[in-house]
Amino acid sequence: MNHDLDGKRIAILVADGFEESELIEPKKALEKAGARAEIISPAKGKVKGWRHTDWAISFPSMSHSIAPTPLSTTGCFCQEA
Repeated sequence: MNHDLDGKRIAILVADGFEESELIEPKKALEKAGARAEIISPAKGKVKGWRHTDWAISFPSMSHSIAPTPLSTTGCFCQEA
């Protein structure tokens, strides 16, 4: 098992209306590689996506106002202007 991302925190930036599989699959891959993947969104508390043509379940999210700061220069943290 490859753990290239051990100890790294990765922010997954999403807003309501994303495609569920485009969040779940990359999040699983990041966690499998050893990263701590956190969902960040403009919405406080939960964010909701689509599963094809229907609403999916809601996912817990951190508000962008309390987003984590970068831990290293290997990642990127983007902030609203």
